Amino acid sequence: MTETGLLLFPLGCLGAGLGAVAVARQARPESMLPLLLGMAAAWLALHVILVVVCPTADQVMLPTAAMLFALGAIVIATTNPNSLARQAIWLGVGCATCTVVASWGGLVELIRRYRFTVAVGAIALVLVTLVIGVDPNASGVRIWVGFGDYLFQPSELVKILMVGFLAAYLDDRRELLALADYRLWFLRLPPIPYVAPSLVMLGASLVLFLVQRDLGITFLFFGVYMAMLYATSGRGVFLLSGLVALGLAAYLAYRAFPVAHLRFDVWLDPWSDPSGRGYQVIQGLVAFATGGVIGVGPGKGAPQLIPAANTDYPFAVIGEELGMLGTLAVVALYVVQA
Repeated sequence: MTETGLLLFPLGCLGAGLGAVAVARQARPESMLPLLLGMAAAWLALHVILVVVCPTADQVMLPTAAMLFALGAIVIATTNPNSLARQAIWLGVGCATCTVVASWGGLVELIRRYRFTVAVGAIALVLVTLVIGVDPNASGVRIWVGFGDYLFQPSELVKILMVGFLAAYLDDRRELLALADYRLWFLRLPPIPYVAPSLVMLGASLVLFLVQRDLGITFLFFGVYMAMLYATSGRGVFLLSGLVALGLAAYLAYRAFPVAHLRFDVWLDPWSDPSGRGYQVIQGLVAFATGGVIGVGPGKGAPQLIPAANTDYPFAVIGEELGMLGTLAVVALYVVQA
């Protein structure tokens, strides 16, 4: 099936899901029509543009991205319907950005040439967040930057910039990484002189994230680095050594950072404080259990019982309203994207 045919399915799911949420919330389904038409137009326009500028592109990537967007939009319509229009705006921004990237034939070479500038830009974004970041959810972590009524996580852009830097840097040293290695006790490490600049740039961003107490993105960055190192060198021993180092880092973070200690303990045993720190985790588990296999239906769940469901626990909302089948579909879509 071509990309055109595949794209019709997520757009149909988006329309059916938004309509079902409107009915469940006792609203008029046609109230969702302007947003639905705008979102569908954005996806179809991007499809036409990609057919023209990238005729040999993978025809599965865009429909899977559209399906993930559709599920996310349904969750937003359920948890925070007032933000659905903003989601449509960000979809337009994303489609426009994708158009620029796909049409700009020299972008890869530009990133390769100015890779360190890209890395410095990523670190600068983290510094901006550290200085003017806000904490709208009172979670103790300031990772958002506000622009009027809009909130943005610079770390999302930092991920893209840092991956671009690492891809350009490691690719230039592919042959050296595949041949040489160092030993540290029982660990086999990549050749330090060849990866030191990338480690410095990565380490600078990780330190800043640690200062922000954003431990999740810190470990995610390290994991991405090790995966890219493995993809570049093809040596599984580097990946294994990275997993060991990641385990040691997690243990040290557990000992050194109270927030990591607290979150791990709550994750391990939320029932020790069911009405306090473990409340959010427990409500998420209850949502999954309530959904069962097929879910209670779009808009028929109770996401208001989960604190910060729209930002922290959208997967639990999907589990409650679309059931185990819905959650497995999300995982499968990410596997296809990978």
